[in-house]
Amino acid sequence: MPAKLLIPEQSRLPLEVGYRFRPRYEERTPREREALMNVVLIGTTLWGLFWFQFCISACYQIPAFYSFSGGNWYHPPIDYYTENSGPFPWSLAGTFLFLSFFASALGLSGAWLCSSGVNGKWRMRFSVLIFSSILCGWSVSCYTARVGVADGLKAQIERERTFWQHNAIYNYKDCWVDDYQLGRQRAEIERLEGMLEKWEAELR
Repeated sequence: MPAKLLIPEQSRLPLEVGYRFRPRYEERTPREREALMNVVLIGTTLWGLFWFQFCISACYQIPAFYSFSGGNWYHPPIDYYTENSGPFPWSLAGTFLFLSFFASALGLSGAWLCSSGVNGKWRMRFSVLIFSSILCGWSVSCYTARVGVADGLKAQIERERTFWQHNAIYNYKDCWVDDYQLGRQRAEIERLEGMLEKWEAELR
């Protein structure tokens, strides 16, 4: 005779088995809801600042990739590190570096204060710490890529000098290029050499 599977009645089943590691949002206290919303707002702000920096650095060949790849990326342009004239004579990279550390310090302080005395406070603080680390790490990588500016200027000077010599040979043989264009190319080479000399002096 085949065995018969017996299904116990619903009334005989044990009570609900299981354990929820965190309560649902509806079951949180007003203090916990407020802390959670503040942490979400802080994390969103830090991520938005990171995304803004990424979009701006994309216009300058993403200098952070130069640091991440160990120099196997496009050389960052000097415009990204040139100091501006005015009440805040900082470069674009320096401005982003200051804003990143300032926003991260405010975010971590705010997350620490608003999550004090609530359940899951360390998870909230750790999540804000992750966003702060991403933001500051990206800014530091962009700023440290300034060591590749000199190599980029040297390569650009070499290209301009080769182009100038090529045009000078053609101008000597066939008068294909006029003296005015050769003078402008020579002036551009001298300008780049002056920028390179000034930049190397700043890095010392």
